[in-house]
Amino acid sequence: TTWGWPVTSGIPAMDDFLSWSELEPGDADAHYSERLVRLSEMPTVYPRPRAAGKRHSAAEFGLPEGRNLYLCIQNLRKYHPEFDRLLLGILDADPRGVIVQLGVPQKYICAALRERQQRALGPLAERVLTVDRLPGPDYLDLLACADVVLDTPRYGGGANTILDAMAMGVPTVSLPGEFHRGRWCAAVSQRIGWREGIASDPADYIRRAVRLAGDGDWRRDLAQCVRDHADRLFDNTAYVGELDAWFTETIIRDRGSQA
Repeated sequence: TTWGWPVTSGIPAMDDFLSWSELEPGDADAHYSERLVRLSEMPTVYPRPRAAGKRHSAAEFGLPEGRNLYLCIQNLRKYHPEFDRLLLGILDADPRGVIVQLGVPQKYICAALRERQQRALGPLAERVLTVDRLPGPDYLDLLACADVVLDTPRYGGGANTILDAMAMGVPTVSLPGEFHRGRWCAAVSQRIGWREGIASDPADYIRRAVRLAGDGDWRRDLAQCVRDHADRLFDNTAYVGELDAWFTETIIRDRGSQA
């Protein structure tokens, strides 16, 4: 099994969990009932996304202009209460800041989260806006309007959302956790040598997010990092060769043990 569902199966019949060396902490073997296999390549071949280029301003998405836009593109189900405290800290530190989140079709989930945010954020919850989900190219246009992308703690983004943000040159902020499911954003950032968005604790997460929102030079640095290392993030077929070699060696080994 592998990272599509980024937790151990807990099934004794599963032998191996295929992961990525840059993603797993040193003690990660203890997180899996399977034998943990740390491959050296990022475990995806991801085509570089392209925005539609139709909408170029926040106003075209119904968002306020002239504000610092902190966009979270994770599923609302990933919003751990710990994230509420991070949003509160950002909005308190940045009077011009607006949090933008993507809704889900299940309106009762949006309503339940809104109720929780109003309790946790108080009056600042008025600066948390929800945008309906968009078709792929339009979603990338929205990403391009953001100043910062916020990764959710504990269960963060995976290949799609993090690489989409990278492709649009938008800086991401993450607070890597103990487990695989909360470390993708940090691992991808480290792969291109861009560590400015990797926080060490909640206060550092807030500080980095607020600074990035107001620092165009940092955003340009990230965009340049992506341009310089795009072959490490997008259309990276080296993973195919590594995966093929691993399967070949494993099959040969297992056949030999059965002889």
